[in-house]
Amino acid sequence: MFSVRELTKRLENKGTEKYGAYKWDNFVYQPTGSLVLKLEGDLPEKFQKKWADGKTQKLEEILGKVVATVLAVAQNLPDHREKRAEEQGTRDEEHRRWELHWQEQERLRFQESMRRAREEARQKKLETEAEHWHRATLLRSYIAKREEYFDTLTLSSEEKAQVSEWINWATHYADSLDPAAQTLRHLKWDEQTQ
Repeated sequence: MFSVRELTKRLENKGTEKYGAYKWDNFVYQPTGSLVLKLEGDLPEKFQKKWADGKTQKLEEILGKVVATVLAVAQNLPDHREKRAEEQGTRDEEHRRWELHWQEQERLRFQESMRRAREEARQKKLETEAEHWHRATLLRSYIAKREEYFDTLTLSSEEKAQVSEWINWATHYADSLDPAAQTLRHLKWDEQTQ
């Protein structure tokens, strides 16, 4: 694409309205009479793309050179566009590889965070089970001491029934806290359902 424009000179505005400026504009732009012809767009780099009137030559005098350059650009344009397409293809491929790499890194980060979350959950479960086992062991020890104490007493049959009921209830409660007893219960339940 061609563009032709006239060069201008920027001058400080003294309040006159010359050259289409308003009095409140800080600057005015005075035409110089010099023209600039420019080839624009995505063009091969090795060609001249701008010509202007100079002190020794006018734009009209070099139009033959401009036309020759335009013809040379037109001849080289298919190769230039092919080169640009290859460069764009390379950029697209690099971007696709980067995107795949980024997605793989995200997948690995997600897997690692899931592994850590599973490990933390396992650790918490183990610690909770150990606390429950400790409480169950403490309760069983206490129940055994109480049972020994009750055995030293002379009790009526009604009192022996109450003690026995309490021991059964306390033992059942301790078993409900003990993860090992729960696992055994689940195994027995699994055996019964097969």
